[in-house]
Amino acid sequence: MNDLRGGQEPRRFRPTEHLALEAVAAYSDGELGLRAHMRAAHHISQCPECAAEVAKQEQARERLRDSGEIAIPRHLLGMLGRIPDGCNPMSLGDTSGDGKRRPWPWRK
Repeated sequence: MNDLRGGQEPRRFRPTEHLALEAVAAYSDGELGLRAHMRAAHHISQCPECAAEVAKQEQARERLRDSGEIAIPRHLLGMLGRIPDGCNPMSLGDTSGDGKRRPWPWRK
């Protein structure tokens, strides 16, 4: 459908559709873009099921924040610190001169 300006009209949720769990979490965390946030907010205002899911997500977030510090074992923290930022380890194949591809080049 086109609007009067000739652009695409925003997608409308059908009455039988619900927000995906990822959308509920992103909405609750304030991570949706403006248009997506407005569409989700409109849907939530008319859908008690999705409104309840958002409320549960927000309650879980608050409980986690109020739970205090989490102790992480040193060895796990060290392993997590060795994970490269923002890269897919499977795309890092290394031939290292012997022709064998290694999906984890930092592990010899």
